[in-house]
Amino acid sequence: METRDLEFILAVHAHGGIGRAAATLGITQPALTKAVKRLEAEVGLRLFERSARGVSPTSAGALFIERIRAIHRDYEDVLTQMRAIQSGTQGILSLGYSPSVPDTIVLDACRQLILDRPAAQIRLRRMLAPDLLDLLTEGSLDLVVAPVPNQRAAEFVVRELFTDVLTVIADEKHPLLRKRKPKLADLVGHDWLLPGSHVAVRQHVEAAFRKQGLPPPVLRIETDFSSRSFIHLVRNTKLLGVASAAPKLMTVGIRPIRLDPQELDLRRHIAILSRAGAYMSPLARRMISIVEQHSRGVRPTLRGRSE
Repeated sequence: METRDLEFILAVHAHGGIGRAAATLGITQPALTKAVKRLEAEVGLRLFERSARGVSPTSAGALFIERIRAIHRDYEDVLTQMRAIQSGTQGILSLGYSPSVPDTIVLDACRQLILDRPAAQIRLRRMLAPDLLDLLTEGSLDLVVAPVPNQRAAEFVVRELFTDVLTVIADEKHPLLRKRKPKLADLVGHDWLLPGSHVAVRQHVEAAFRKQGLPPPVLRIETDFSSRSFIHLVRNTKLLGVASAAPKLMTVGIRPIRLDPQELDLRRHIAILSRAGAYMSPLARRMISIVEQHSRGVRPTLRGRSE
């Protein structure tokens, strides 16, 4: 089996068909079909099931694809390392960060890196944490600064930076703010603005309601939280949301609803993550050091943004 064979199998799986995969690879469909059959003969099992809708992996094929994806990723890591040694350049760093993370930490770190390494290039992505972790797993990103995932942690090397705390927020005229010690049960029946169900913040909120046997939050608006401007959707409404209680938000008429952390704990650990077993370039190691330095002054406060 050659490395090109790995690309063939991964392409067929990614595109769900021989024709589309062949076009992407720049080879003929018969040539790709022949290559797949040769590999199936080599492993002694069928890797794909064919139907009118395309192809899909068999149970054996799914396991085979999982393993060769890791092999292919490791191979690409080795090539990246060899190219860096051969060229002697500082290289390119691909860095992603979540809206959960204060911009100043990441952007100041990037500024310091390009000052320290004038030949370095940075590719910066700001996306939701689940999407960033997918890109990190597939090798499209070198590092990610985001909340520590509740699952999949074994896939990454996690270096914790600081603890971030969120709070429930509401318009300053919301009736819940008149309660001296609001309980989670007081929030039942109110409309909410929340991120998608795949986002950890939403999962934490819904789990807290379930734990007390309460009806789930009434979702009125669902957002990807990629922009801070969502906060204005809460203003002058009876919507509840999850965001920061930083003083600057108080100027736009938003107030925190302070619940007992035992009822709703929205603390999160922010970390810089790399893929377990991946090649770590000197540039990536330097960025980790810089980000850690810039995070040392951050303390657990009500300043976090939704993931």
